[in-house]
Amino acid sequence: DLEELENLGIKLQNIEILDDIQKNVPGFSYNVETYKKCRRKIDEYISKAKIDEIPLNIPNREKIIFGRLCKLLSGITYDYSATNITDSYYNSLSERGKDWIKSSRNLKGALLDGTCVCLGYADLMKNIFACCGIKCNILVSEEHAWNQIKLDDIWYNLDYTQLPTSIRNLLEQGPSN
Repeated sequence: DLEELENLGIKLQNIEILDDIQKNVPGFSYNVETYKKCRRKIDEYISKAKIDEIPLNIPNREKIIFGRLCKLLSGITYDYSATNITDSYYNSLSERGKDWIKSSRNLKGALLDGTCVCLGYADLMKNIFACCGIKCNILVSEEHAWNQIKLDDIWYNLDYTQLPTSIRNLLEQGPSN
């Protein structure tokens, strides 16, 4: 419950816990305790990136923030075993196994377990950059998820599963069409 989080002193401005895509994906709802843990991890990453030390009026400030955070987040690994899960395999899993599949597709897997699939990366990017005041959307196709991120007033495609290629392209080649 959002009010309960706010009463506990957790800042919620510029963060969206659920959006239209996430409402339709199993595993995207978090209980308050899990979300508090995820938010603390986000705050740790932002603190380690020393974003508050970057002057507000310098050119390419958002690209600097982006670069620092992506470097710190590079330790989160892609969970190949949680991809291409058939309905019959999923239904045969224990509740713990089903929770693992769901977690790989959201903040919990990325931040608390250190492993996720494309949708988990996309959810992480959206939330961590929202906490920095940077617009970031999740895009989903039938087979994949990625982000569009607005850095210094220009929108870019970001596919965190394709590191470092995606980051290099974003920082060097220019905006998405």
